Amino acid sequence: MHTQQDIIRYWQDGPGAEEFIKPHSLFCEATAPFLNSDQITIIFSDNGERDNWIPLPLTEEIVIELLMEYVDFAWLRACQEDHRKVSRCIIKLMAWLWLLEDDELLEFAADSKNYVPCGKPILVSICEKYGFELPEFDPVDLQLADRML
Repeated sequence: MHTQQDIIRYWQDGPGAEEFIKPHSLFCEATAPFLNSDQITIIFSDNGERDNWIPLPLTEEIVIELLMEYVDFAWLRACQEDHRKVSRCIIKLMAWLWLLEDDELLEFAADSKNYVPCGKPILVSICEKYGFELPEFDPVDLQLADRML
């Protein structure tokens, strides 16, 4: 599991994936200089003030719980076949996988050939590894996802 220091190093070593900033910021206030004003408003509070913000404890249990919540959202996008939004979801999921140091799934998710159809093979892999419930969707899609794994 990566630490707050790893998160800080990740952002100090150069610009990281923009989609990684929100998941990382939930645990590490030191990422604030890398946030734009819209992200500050979303992450820190409704009015964008950092005074009331307390980072979440960086534990595997909390990261997996947040990963599960985001996977549910990503499934909604995948079932709507909104490729642009699913692509962004996959990148954000990669931020959670990075925090968990799940290099195998991170590599799988980063490989564009595993994206078709609409990110579902990646979502299936994450759900299977972490024991998340798979949503019901078209069996043809599931068969294709099985072939991609």
